[in-house]
Amino acid sequence: MLLKEKIKNLIIEVLKNKKIELIEFEVEKPKEEKFGDFSSNIAMKLAKILRKSPRDIANDLKEELEKKDEFKKVEIAGAGFINFYLKNDIILGILEEVLKTKDDFGKLEIGENKKVMVEYISANPTGHLHVGHGRGAVVGDVIANSLIAAGYDVLKEYYINDAGKQIENLSKSVYLRYKEVLGEKIDFLDNGYNGEYIYDIAREIKDKYSGEKNKEFDSVKDFFTEYSLEWCLSSIKKDLNDFGIKFDNWFSEKSLYEDNKVLETMKELEEKKFIYEKDGAKWFKTTDFGDDKDRVVIRDNGTTTYYASDIAYHENKIKRGYTKLIDVWGADHHGYVKRVKASLEALGYSENDLDVILVQIVNLYKDGQPFVMSKRTGNFITLRELMEEVGKDAARIFFIMRSSDSQFDFDLEAAKEQSSSNPAYYIQYAHARICSILDKAKINLDKPRNYKLELIKEDEEIKLIKKMDELKEVIELVSRNYEVHRLVKYSQELAGLFHTFYNKHKVLTEDEELTEARLALLLGVKITLKNILTIMGVSAPERM
Repeated sequence: MLLKEKIKNLIIEVLKNKKIELIEFEVEKPKEEKFGDFSSNIAMKLAKILRKSPRDIANDLKEELEKKDEFKKVEIAGAGFINFYLKNDIILGILEEVLKTKDDFGKLEIGENKKVMVEYISANPTGHLHVGHGRGAVVGDVIANSLIAAGYDVLKEYYINDAGKQIENLSKSVYLRYKEVLGEKIDFLDNGYNGEYIYDIAREIKDKYSGEKNKEFDSVKDFFTEYSLEWCLSSIKKDLNDFGIKFDNWFSEKSLYEDNKVLETMKELEEKKFIYEKDGAKWFKTTDFGDDKDRVVIRDNGTTTYYASDIAYHENKIKRGYTKLIDVWGADHHGYVKRVKASLEALGYSENDLDVILVQIVNLYKDGQPFVMSKRTGNFITLRELMEEVGKDAARIFFIMRSSDSQFDFDLEAAKEQSSSNPAYYIQYAHARICSILDKAKINLDKPRNYKLELIKEDEEIKLIKKMDELKEVIELVSRNYEVHRLVKYSQELAGLFHTFYNKHKVLTEDEELTEARLALLLGVKITLKNILTIMGVSAPERM
């Protein structure tokens, strides 16, 4: 249990004993250390109910709270804030918990094993993943990991857009380049897919099949579609695997059509009177749900729109038993959010069943200049190129170090720096440095030991332990509001407190008991750092 929750429970206990009505109140860390370890506004919240001044209420509560074993002292400040100063043994209990639970430290049960699906990236399988996809990839992956740590049953899913015109366009682009590498002159498509990778696919087909596939497009269309799609998906899967991202499920848009799910869902909406005909097309009444205009779901030529398959896909997710859907999209899809939520409402679900996280664009900089040209695509920098430039770990941390709803300038040189200004290096170096100290001590800390933790009493040591306690709070926060940048901020703060402690205090001293206590403290920091790095999908190196 978090220290703040423990204090909250003690306050509630006092309120019950005094037969005072239970209300919502806060227990928070004060901005200044002189105001204690925690502070509560309970007295101000009770003022109206009890018709007394907050300070009088605070003094009444203080008398009872001071009797609790957990507090060194309780003070009243300002208009009636109650400030709590914890006894050291209560704080040391956190370190004991870390050492006992190890890899499980930070894990929560608030999710109660509820089924959540996180769908992210879902880039068209028409080429390499680019840097923009990379940011959404890490945001989605870390949200999913945080939810798992919070006790939810999470499925990570990639939606393969393999049923649209873009697939035919890819197929035809590869077909034409294939003819070109066979020596024919071609007129390439105005809206065709460019980039060296299209030639790579074409050459691969030529090497395997020579000129065997050089026929009229319609007769080899299925072959080129299947081959090109498989090539692009393999490339995407390899890049994501190397980026530390593994999906539980790859869901094909095409399967919705093959199983007749799109038309079934449209029929369901029609029966609910949410679809009408106009100009030969079928329109969904999204204006009934706050959209600025109605949307076409079936065109006048009888083909369904992408929106129609998206509606069917989201209903399919819920029918698979997921009580919460989380979609991570690029910010350019902001206008689409209301439409998808409208479709869920029309189908009888709640718009709150779906949370959409919008991820803003990434601007790359190298040597202070915008860096935009890719050798592989002729356009966007690929995720693969970024990993080769700065490494997987730095890329992942940089992608989530700022709020995902703000544009991000990614400085490639900064991501490679070996200094405290590079958060990836700073956090990982703290872990590696602790490993080095523990290794040098030559004490087997995995064996149960009776550490004299009461010897831990320096300010820098106590701050480290209190910061470890905050891990659960950060995980809970991210699992509720999806603000993954808070994980990086927390990791930096914990690493910073470790570096401050290490620069001021010797760990390996002549006092064996103090040495062991401090090694136990560092082991606790190491465990906490590793656990949060794991949630961020970043390695915890033992040497750097």
